[in-house]
Amino acid sequence: MRPFLRLTVLAALAAASPAAAQLSNRSISVESGLSWPAGGAARVSLPVAIAATAWLDGPFEAVARLGFGSAPEPSGRGTVRRVEGTAGLRWSPGADALRPLLQLELGWSHAGWDPAGASGLSAAAGAGLEWFAHRDLALGARAGLRRVPGEGWRPELALCASFYF
Repeated sequence: MRPFLRLTVLAALAAASPAAAQLSNRSISVESGLSWPAGGAARVSLPVAIAATAWLDGPFEAVARLGFGSAPEPSGRGTVRRVEGTAGLRWSPGADALRPLLQLELGWSHAGWDPAGASGLSAAAGAGLEWFAHRDLALGARAGLRRVPGEGWRPELALCASFYF
């Protein structure tokens, strides 16, 4: 490519105004944060997830999430790893910067990298608050119940940051 054409393309890209947030009815986000499973086996985990959402009607969204998490083994033997894929519904009324949310998810979860690790049905239900601190950044806090294979239902508290693109 000629240098002048290259500079013209770069200048046009640099001058383009950024897209307004949430104009589309679909989004992709990268989420991370801290998760505290409450109860006897409480291990703080550091989950990372990629989530895709599509607005259905009014305040309802369909959510698909692929998440990865790790936490120290309680016995000090190493790290517990988990991969989880879920799909669900989310209710988030209003368009204010601070908004409540309710969420239901159902999917599959597998613990560890070993094929013999615990795997099975995974489900979650929760409520929380989400604050859009910036056009493409949301900070949230959620409380709920999560079913993990081999551990059953457990209460969970989560703080997270979502980066939309």
